[in-house]
Amino acid sequence: MEYSEIANIIKESKPNLKDTSIKQYVSSLKNLNKKITGSDLLVNFEFVKNTDKVLDSIKDLHITSQRNRLISIITILDDEPLKECYGKKVQELNKQQTENYNNNIVSDNTNFKLQNWCCQDIEKCINHLKTTI
Repeated sequence: MEYSEIANIIKESKPNLKDTSIKQYVSSLKNLNKKITGSDLLVNFEFVKNTDKVLDSIKDLHITSQRNRLISIITILDDEPLKECYGKKVQELNKQQTENYNNNIVSDNTNFKLQNWCCQDIEKCINHLKTTI
């Protein structure tokens, strides 16, 4: 499938979606297809019917990334039971993300960034104090 064909399918489902979001959805679908089928060429969306493989292929991603992948799949689906299956997983991820937020739990990546940011600010303050004293 060409980019424009995939983009049109997404636009039909979500006509108010911005072009940057459409690009992200297309990219997500192509990446999932490659991860699941091993093919760079996205011929159809049959790969999303294997929910176990799809969920397994995204399980190590950050919660937000998992949600984004699943929402891109839901957007192209006509099959209501599949939509419901993926929708339930999105709801679970939303609940998990809310719980993490409420309990001040951050991902390893965010924690690393926070530690780096704090250390850099402390270093700047120390260097500033050294030059002013």
